[in-house]
Amino acid sequence: MQLKWDHRVFQNARIFIEGKVIGDLLPDTLDKDEYDALPGKNREAYDQYRQSLMENELREAYFQISPLSFMDLKLGRQIMIWGTADSLSVVDVLNPRDNRVPGLIDVEDARLPLNALKVDFYAGNWNLSAVAIPDIRFGKNPDYGSEYYFYSIPDNFSAENNILPKEEIPESGTENAEYGVSFQGNFSGWDWMLYHADFYNDQPRVVFEFNPPPLGSGLETKSRVHDRLKLNGTGISLVSGSWLWKAEAAQVSGFRFYGTDQEYERQDLMFGIEYAGISDASLGFEISRRSYPDFDSILENPPNNADEHVVQSAFNYRQDFWNQTLHLNSFALILGESWNKGTTARISLDYDWFDAFSVGGGWLVYQKGRDSEYSSSTSLAFAKQISRNDRIFLETAYSF
Repeated sequence: MQLKWDHRVFQNARIFIEGKVIGDLLPDTLDKDEYDALPGKNREAYDQYRQSLMENELREAYFQISPLSFMDLKLGRQIMIWGTADSLSVVDVLNPRDNRVPGLIDVEDARLPLNALKVDFYAGNWNLSAVAIPDIRFGKNPDYGSEYYFYSIPDNFSAENNILPKEEIPESGTENAEYGVSFQGNFSGWDWMLYHADFYNDQPRVVFEFNPPPLGSGLETKSRVHDRLKLNGTGISLVSGSWLWKAEAAQVSGFRFYGTDQEYERQDLMFGIEYAGISDASLGFEISRRSYPDFDSILENPPNNADEHVVQSAFNYRQDFWNQTLHLNSFALILGESWNKGTTARISLDYDWFDAFSVGGGWLVYQKGRDSEYSSSTSLAFAKQISRNDRIFLETAYSF
């Protein structure tokens, strides 16, 4: 259940509050004997997963004011959207994501809010935006016990090696605050943007420690840490008739790997196109490529198992029928340059029963990809593991 309240205090100030309650009624997959047989660390992780199935989330809750005609100030819990892409943006790095059920919800619903101070300045067609984020928060990922959790030993659920090492999360506050600056020009038929961000990597890196026998067992996991990264990027969008062309580019520095003290840079590119020349319909395609220009065998070999290039493609098709009361929404995310490393696809239909009430549902499908049988890549192993998680979903919405 999601509720929001938007109130204008006076002409140039407003208060916005949005919250939701999430409940997953998934029955317990373990009987008492199986649960009691779990090692202590596994049992503790499983308990945390079960508790997370019911949660309250205060989403955006901020105060916004325009103290000057050319200035906006926003303080509180908020979502900051960067870039031109709908699904595969390479510059939209400020807000973490809810990744617990991959592909079920769109990116705009998956972003998680952060407590932040945001200031915007306007001059003609130009907008300068600066944000400070003292709230250190990372994405919500599947926990041990979820069918979407990555099990390093999938055939033995109770194996202690299935439990990830402790995650080290920096303390919130000004000392560890994240920062972002964007500069945007909006013109007739096209927009152009520049971005800079100083932030923590949302995906943690496993820190390994080598303890030789006989006292140690060799390479052992120690903890998970979030590297501090810096992004410099740009984006552009161009309208030409019924076509919308968009592109993004970013250089991200600060990546670390096991076995080397070197910091690595990653170069990210995104290209997208949308076509709206069909009545009551839109068609979109995006492709992104992330690569390490200084890639070497240290990154490729275990335990890093990194890929030199990661290519993703996203397709979406939306159309309205019956006087815009029946809505078709289809989406597919495909991994690999030749689309051979796994696919997530979703198709749904929603019907407006009346103006304030809609019902619908759809089908969510996972495909493991041909290369998953022959690669040590963690992402390919994950695609293979969740390929059995296809599901049918139902949804309803009532606005009041």
